[in-house]
Amino acid sequence: MYPYTILVALFAFLEFLQPVSAGTKCYNQGLWGNYGTDIDKMDGVAIICKYMAGFYVGWEKKTTCFQIRKDFKWDFTIRNLNDYTKQISAELCEWRMSKLNNRCGYGGQKGDYYWHYWTDPNYGNCIGSPTMPPLPKKGDEMEPDTSITSVPVIEALNAEEEGENDGFQYAAGNETEQGN
Repeated sequence: MYPYTILVALFAFLEFLQPVSAGTKCYNQGLWGNYGTDIDKMDGVAIICKYMAGFYVGWEKKTTCFQIRKDFKWDFTIRNLNDYTKQISAELCEWRMSKLNNRCGYGGQKGDYYWHYWTDPNYGNCIGSPTMPPLPKKGDEMEPDTSITSVPVIEALNAEEEGENDGFQYAAGNETEQGN
């Protein structure tokens, strides 16, 4: 193998081993997300990451929302930290967002060399999304809810970007912005 190939493989491996705590900022207040019990049961991270995977132009940011139950949603954001177009896979998105959600119960953010990720559980409803029914209790019979179509729980937030009041920047769908 060529020395360059070995170095690239080594750096890729070291990035893979990087703990989530390195560069992670967990929020210390707000709504506790109960990641392992709520959104995990619904494969929410896998669903939103299939939606958010794809190409992002330089500094583009995409935000989406997953409705957990009535008046409880989870906001997700990804930003390309490069001046050029880059692609993110659903698998990488899911791996990073899941690690961040498991580590930060109130939500948080993490950046690496290429991407910045935000997760934030909140009270409220995803704008334009149907209201999800409450999650079933253990032992309850699961009946399909025919009033909800298969995918509309994923919607881009339509709110305009606000200040950094809680450390989370809200944006409308896709946004391209130069700088950090």
